[in-house]
Amino acid sequence: MCRLYSKEAWNANVYYTGKKELECATQCTPYEEEEIDFNNFLTFQDSSSIKYSAPTVLIVDGFLSNRTSPMSVSLKNAYARARDMNVFVLDWGRLSGGEITLGNTIRTMSAYRAVLSNVAPVGRRVAEFLSFLRDSKHINFYDMTIVGESLGAHVAANAAQAVKIVSGEKIGRVVGLDPAGPFTQNIKTLHKQDANFVDIYHTNRGLLGTTSDAGHVNVYVNGGTSQPGCLQADFTGLM
Repeated sequence: MCRLYSKEAWNANVYYTGKKELECATQCTPYEEEEIDFNNFLTFQDSSSIKYSAPTVLIVDGFLSNRTSPMSVSLKNAYARARDMNVFVLDWGRLSGGEITLGNTIRTMSAYRAVLSNVAPVGRRVAEFLSFLRDSKHINFYDMTIVGESLGAHVAANAAQAVKIVSGEKIGRVVGLDPAGPFTQNIKTLHKQDANFVDIYHTNRGLLGTTSDAGHVNVYVNGGTSQPGCLQADFTGLM
C-alpha cells in the first residue's frame, strides 16, 4: 500500500491508448487502454498499435487527478481521434492527492502543499518512462509532446529537465495548460528552456494558475484570468 504523499514515484503508472474504438455509452472510455510495465520490454509485445514513426504524446493531469479524470479522458480521446499518433496517459493518482475530495478549503490546500513535494520525483519517473519508450520502440525525443495541466505542467517540466540532463537531448514540445501558480516558488516549474518548444495557455492566471509567461508562446484564453461558466476560486489569502 503506497502512502498518499509518497516520494516513491514508481506508484505513478502510464497507460497506452490503442486506436481501436470501442462500442460504449457516453460515460465510458471509448478507446482501449493498456498499462505499461516500466523497464519490461515484453510489455510492448501485445501493443502492436504503437508505431515507431508516429509522434507520441503523454498527458499529465494535475492536482487530485488520475487517468479517468475528465481532463485526462477528454485530451486522450481528442488526440486519439485527431491523428495517427501514440497516446499515453500518466496516472499519478494518490501522489496527486487523488483520494482527497474538494470541500474543506484548509484541508484541500494542506493536501496541495504536500502534493507539491511529489512533482519532482514523479517528473523523474516520467523521464524514465520516456527513455524506456525510446529505447524499446526507438521513438525519438524530438517527436514527443508532454501535455501537462495545472501541477501536471510542472511534472512535465521536471520530466523534460531530467531527460535533458541524462541524454543531452530535449523533448520536442511541452504544452502547459494553466500551469499551477500557488506555492510553486520552491519547485522546478515550466519554462521555455525545458523543450524545443513550450506553449502555455493561461485560463486562471494569478489565481490557481501561474502569472509566469515562461513559454515560447503564451496564450491568454478570454484574457487568461477567468472563463465563462467556471466557478471562481481564490486561495491567495492562504498563501
